Amino acid sequence: MGRARRWSSADFSLMTTLHKLFVRVHFRYTRSPHAGELSSFARWLIDRECKPRYAQRVVFRVMRSLEASGLPPDRTWTDEELDWAFRRRRHRRLYRQALHSFRNFLRSVGRLNPRQTHNPHAQLVTAYQRHLSDVRGLAPATIVQQIVEVDGLLRHLLRDGKPLKHLTAKAIEAHIEQRVAFDNGWP
Repeated sequence: MGRARRWSSADFSLMTTLHKLFVRVHFRYTRSPHAGELSSFARWLIDRECKPRYAQRVVFRVMRSLEASGLPPDRTWTDEELDWAFRRRRHRRLYRQALHSFRNFLRSVGRLNPRQTHNPHAQLVTAYQRHLSDVRGLAPATIVQQIVEVDGLLRHLLRDGKPLKHLTAKAIEAHIEQRVAFDNGWP
């Protein structure tokens, strides 16, 4: 047996990020139909100073999800397509982390079409925000928290654009009890 091969800097310049990150099993990643996306994503993770082992795990989960989705590579994604691609996976928490990182990557390179949000109560929330700042004189941080709570309440209790007259005290109390139970970790 001969001596181990020494790598020169020229050899490393020809290697993709996937070769460097997955030294022994790079063929799984470089032969994937999504190899271009995976390589760019891996480089993005490394540029953000993610530890190599963490980057390996995230790239692995992204590769598994993208290949299982059957969607074509090198595309502009929508949030719905990403949610669908990462659906029904064991270890949901770990795959949610991978989805979050991949979504941030796609957003940073301009390949994610944002989810269209429709808020039928946007005018009401904006008027309430003006009231909190102009009339009540609350601090900006307090206003932000109030708006988040009110918007969540309206979205939850008045789904499908129901008018404000459908909002009852009993429904508000039930919503608050549910939020308190969730925030405290109760079942």
